[in-house]
Parts: sequence; structure tokens; C-alpha cells
Amino acid sequence: MNSSGNTRAYRSIKDTDMLPLLFLGLAFSLAAMPNPLVQMPFAIFFGFVPLFFFNQQLFGLKRALINLIYMELLVMGLLTPLDAQNLFYIFPASLYLISMFLVAGSICSLSFTIASFLSDKYGWNMSPLFYGTSWVLIQYLLTNVTIAFPFPIETSLSAFPIMIQSARYFGSYFLAFLIIFTNAILANAFINKKRAIWGITILTLLLVHTLNIGYGFWLLNSTSQLGEPVRIAIIQTNLTMRDFVLKEKCRMFKNIFKNNMINFSADSLNEKPGLIIWPESSSEYALQDDNCLKVLHENITSKGSELLIGTEFIDYCRDRKKYNIAFILKTNGDMTEPYKKNIIFPIFETRWASRGNDFMALPSSTPIKNVGCMICLESIFPQVARGLTRSGAKALVCISVDTTFGNSMIPYIHSASMILRAVENNRYGIHVGNSGPSIICDNKGRVITQIPYGKTAYANAIVYPEN
Repeated sequence: MNSSGNTRAYRSIKDTDMLPLLFLGLAFSLAAMPNPLVQMPFAIFFGFVPLFFFNQQLFGLKRALINLIYMELLVMGLLTPLDAQNLFYIFPASLYLISMFLVAGSICSLSFTIASFLSDKYGWNMSPLFYGTSWVLIQYLLTNVTIAFPFPIETSLSAFPIMIQSARYFGSYFLAFLIIFTNAILANAFINKKRAIWGITILTLLLVHTLNIGYGFWLLNSTSQLGEPVRIAIIQTNLTMRDFVLKEKCRMFKNIFKNNMINFSADSLNEKPGLIIWPESSSEYALQDDNCLKVLHENITSKGSELLIGTEFIDYCRDRKKYNIAFILKTNGDMTEPYKKNIIFPIFETRWASRGNDFMALPSSTPIKNVGCMICLESIFPQVARGLTRSGAKALVCISVDTTFGNSMIPYIHSASMILRAVENNRYGIHVGNSGPSIICDNKGRVITQIPYGKTAYANAIVYPEN
């Protein structure tokens, strides 16, 4: 009998079996997310089933505790790098990251506890709707109140473009709802002994996923009205944690890093790209360093290709504040107005950078005309890409420094987020990280070219701006 007093066919489980099942679900969830080992995307539809099953057997503090433990273990699993021995190079930064992710995990666990309380009150047959809706509401809160980062479980589906096309009209929140809804309805079926419940469950899931996949198939095979093509080159220099620290503290290493970027860009000019893209913070105060701009123009942009670059910037003309920016260096040596990063990394970045206050696309002389550039983790916030698209962006770019996360799941989730932003906004998407993985995908989320994590290389591809 459940807490609302309604008798139901009920499958119980021994307390001693709870932990193994919980860890099995945790393993499924981690394996489903983009990761440096082997990804099993469809496992995301089963990873939360044990947790939701236990929510029906536990009450009060025990239920809240099991939700909290599961989510904290999950976010720590995402954050733990394979090259963890290098963490001592950035130990203070690692503590900041861990604290923020722990906050995110605790907030996400709250969504499950609230959904379970509502299910107790209104009936567990409604729990799939309660779980899905509460998760989406919590994620929406995290994307608009930057006390921590949202948990983009929908990136697990980015490997299958046919499953994410519905994000174009319903947004990535719909994909997150679909994942949680599926887990909750399977948990309900498992906890019931009635065969009829299993039949209804299977039919419901078949209907929902068939509609989603069918729509994806139709959209993938439909034609899009696209503009004149332009070749884009992306540069990845593969900074390790140690290299990153040396670059930040030693001018000699900064010059070595910049020279490597210039050499790779010069090599990419053989393919005649219209635009070359460097990662975030590629050169220190480049927009205010005339000598640096002269070198970049002589070696790159004077050869016929524009250069998009991320750097630090002090706005002496307006407020004398420091910003994390991106700008385009034109072929004639002129510079665009900088885009100032709008969503600042909590604690880690707020110590030195101020927030921008508008979503401004960068004007380009290429057929793209307007480039929407996100900086670092802005690409996991859907509203940033939407704002850039509304300002006229015909292609979306994210430049990033993911070195701090090492070879964890975060860089892979980050690049997968660009696939979702591309589908949502019907724009080609380009993600450029200094350590990778870097990708170029089309407006339907299909990866055209990529540079793996930890590889020093450049890549290029034809991009079609939205018409």
C-alpha cells in the first residue's frame, strides 16, 4: 500500500539489493553520456529506472538522501578525468569546479524528491509526468539563474541526429523530458506485477518514440534553403593542464602557443578558407595589442581569410572593466566590435571578468555575413544561441578552453551541446576547443568533420549559412 492509501500490485526489493541496482543505473547513465571511452547513448533510457523504483519504496529523508547520493555520484563521474594525475597543476580551480558541480547535483536531486512527493499525493500513475516536468523546470531554473550549471542529459542523444530533430520546434528541454519520462514509466512497469501494465507501458513508449524518430527521419530527408557555401578552418593546439598553467604564467610559453596557432593557420590557408577560428583566450589582450594584430594580419588575414579569435579585453572607453570577448580580424586589417561573454563561469571566472549585456553577432565579409559566437560554456545554455540567432547570426560558433576539465566527460558533453544548438536554431554549428574534441556539424546535427580530444591539428569543412 502506498502513502496515499491506494492498494496496488507491488514488487518489493531487499535493502541489500538496493546499492547494486543503484550503481548499475549509475553505470548506465554515465555510459550513455558523451565520454572518452565507449558511449552507449540508449542506456540513458534505463539509467534512472532503479532510482525511480526506490523512490516508490522509500519515504521522507531516506528518499531525499538516495536522490542526493545518486546525483552527486553522477556529477562527480562526469567531472572525473582519466588524466586525474594532472589535477595538481590546477588544484584550486579543481576545488571550485567540484563545489559548483556538487551544487548542481543537489539541485537536480531536488527535482526527483519533489516529483515523488507529488506522486504520493496524486498517484504514481502520474509519476512519469511529474518526474519529466520537474526535471525540465529545474534545468530551466539552472539555465537562467547561474548559481550552477544545468545537467544536459539530452546530449546523450546527440550521436543519433534522427532522435534530436524535435528540438528544432520543442527545444532540447523536450528531449530531456522524453528521457526522464521513459525512465519513470519503465520504473512504474517494473514495480507492478500486472502484465497489463507492461503492455500499456510498451505501447506508450513505442508510440512516443516512433513519433519522435519518424519526425526525425522526415526532417533529415527534407531539403533546407541554405545560402552560399564558405569553407571554415578550425585550429586545435591541444593544451594539456600543465601547458595551460605554463601559458598563463610565462610569457615565453604564451609566445610559443601563439606561434603554433599562427603556423597551423598558415597551413590551413592552402585550403582557402573564408574564416579561420581559434579557441577561447588564444592570445592575451589581442584586440588591444597593435603588434599582435599586425602579426596576425601579415601572416593570416592579409592572405584572404578572416580570423575569429577569443581574448581578454579591458573596455577603457566605457567602464574600464575586463571582459572575455571574441572578435573577427578582417582581411583588410580592420576589427569588428567585440562580443562580450554574457554568461560568466560562477566563482572561477567572476573573479576577473565582467558580464556582457547583449547577444551581438559578429559581422563577417564571408557569405555567413553574421557569426554568432558563444564563449566556453555558453553553448550549454540554449538562450544564448537563441539570442545570437535573433540578432541575425547565420552560423553558430563556440570557442572554448576545456583544459581545466582534463580528459573527463565534460569536454565531450560540451562539444555535443553545440550539436543541439545547431538543430534548435537551424544553423551550422562549430565548436573549437583548445584541447578538443572540436567539431563542425550541419544544421541537422550531423557531424561533418572533427578533431579528437588530445590531438594537435586543424580541420576544415564547407559550411552553408542559413538563408
